Amino acid sequence: IAGMYVGLVAVTTALSILGLSYLRASLSLPLFDRSIQVTPVFGRNPDVFFVSAMFAAGAIAASASILVMRQAVLVSMGEAAAGLLQSAFALGLALSLVLNPTNGLYLTPIMNRSIEPASKLAIALDYQKRLAAILVLVSLPIVLFPQTAIYVLFSGRFTDAAQWVFLFVSAQIAIQFAGIYQAILIGLGQMRAYAIVTALGHAMAG
Repeated sequence: IAGMYVGLVAVTTALSILGLSYLRASLSLPLFDRSIQVTPVFGRNPDVFFVSAMFAAGAIAASASILVMRQAVLVSMGEAAAGLLQSAFALGLALSLVLNPTNGLYLTPIMNRSIEPASKLAIALDYQKRLAAILVLVSLPIVLFPQTAIYVLFSGRFTDAAQWVFLFVSAQIAIQFAGIYQAILIGLGQMRAYAIVTALGHAMAG
């Protein structure tokens, strides 16, 4: 598990450096600009620290719940069971990899606009209906043919986990819907409520 997290940090860091290098080259941006001062920006926007802390709390809760889950299975049942857990968990995560970007690219910007709260709620509920249809289409093949999905993504040695795939897919569907309401809380400026709900939700999931 430690090696997995070290590898994740290394790969994420490398991708960040590559992304910054690409932006610097394509947009002709300097790596450092002494004319830009960060301190005055924080002075004009003191809420930045609080909002950042609330997002960090949510991110830590998500990572911690997954770590607790993996560690508990690894200690109590061994490496083979942890591998089966990861294969079932990965199929559920496939949904989030496909659908999470739609929240960030479509819903969140709308929720951050200066529009009436009632309008934000109406837009979010309409988005939820569309997301529900997409979730059904994407998740049905995984739930109906979990052994095939596991075999394609991993190997036949992981198919014992197929009987539990529907639970992990169901959990990811719930998390997708929760993301909509989290976006509403952020759009309404309820960052403390967002952090509390997110942390409690991930604790329950773990």
